[in-house]
Amino acid sequence: QAKPARDDSFICFHPTRSAMSSFHKDINCDACGQQNLAGTRYACLVCHDYDLCENCHRRRNAHPFHPMQTVLTQRDFVLQYGANGSSPEELTIYRCPYCNQDGFSLGTLLKHARALHHDCSQKVRCPACVTFRTGRYGTHLLDWSLAMHIENAHMRFGTDVELKFKLLQYAATSHYKEIATWNADSDGSVLLL
Repeated sequence: QAKPARDDSFICFHPTRSAMSSFHKDINCDACGQQNLAGTRYACLVCHDYDLCENCHRRRNAHPFHPMQTVLTQRDFVLQYGANGSSPEELTIYRCPYCNQDGFSLGTLLKHARALHHDCSQKVRCPACVTFRTGRYGTHLLDWSLAMHIENAHMRFGTDVELKFKLLQYAATSHYKEIATWNADSDGSVLLL
């Protein structure tokens, strides 16, 4: 059978886990100051660029009433979700930034936000952008409703950033034996090499 021609415009996958990060590069704990957080990171969904390490989050002395998105390291994410064969749409890893309910997929979070929070004017961070550090909404508050953002940025794949987000999710969950080399550029956007 003929081997398909190589398409250099597509993402290259490298069969190594050593390239995956076991810490959150350039993410610091806003409570204790730990730099390049190791282990699970907790990102506030209602504050601009506010993160906690596992120890500070466990104590809940800092930021006790704000919804915090659980963010695994690249390595931990692939180890936890890579082998189960879930499609990106099936991952139930997102938290609602309005009511703090956890365990949503992108689709169920969209339905939830439309049904229960359609008239919320509070600016929040997108839990998917926070989790995968995509674009400016990985750190910045949304300029419009969460439902509108999810639908336009993550469900329609209208721009290169959203396509990279979708491919990153797919790579992390479907190609756990052939992990993508992924990095973040200076503004935190995901680069797939």
